Amino acid sequence: MSHHHKQEAQQVKPYKILAQTVGLLVCGFFLLFIIGEGIPDIIKGEGAELIPFLPFILLPIAGYFVTWFKEWQGAIIMLAGGIILMAWFFAKAEIKTAFIYGIPFIVSGGLFLLHIKKRNGLKHKK
Repeated sequence: MSHHHKQEAQQVKPYKILAQTVGLLVCGFFLLFIIGEGIPDIIKGEGAELIPFLPFILLPIAGYFVTWFKEWQGAIIMLAGGIILMAWFFAKAEIKTAFIYGIPFIVSGGLFLLHIKKRNGLKHKK
C-alpha cells in the first residue's frame, strides 16, 4: 500500500470509528433502559404499554449489530428503524418522544452511510 493511499485510508477511518461509537452509545443506552426498566416492569405486570414498543426499538438496535458484518444493510436497517420508531410515536401524537427515540438511530445510521460514502470515494480514486 502506498504512503498516499495509506494516508487517504486514515482520513476515512475516523468516520467509521465515529459511526461505531455513536451507534454503540445509542444502542447501549436503549438496551440498558429495556433491560433495567422495561423488562422488569413487564414481568411485574406494570409495563403493558411497553410490549408493542419493543419491536420498534429492537429493529434499529438489530441494524447496529448488522453493521459489524454488513455495513450498508445495517445502516439502512438503523435508518429505517429510526424512521419507523419516529412514525410510531408521531401516530401516537408523542412528538417530543418521537424525536428523542428516533433521531439518535437516524444520526447513527447516517454516520455509517457517510463512512461508506467516504470509503467508496476512496476506492474510486484508485
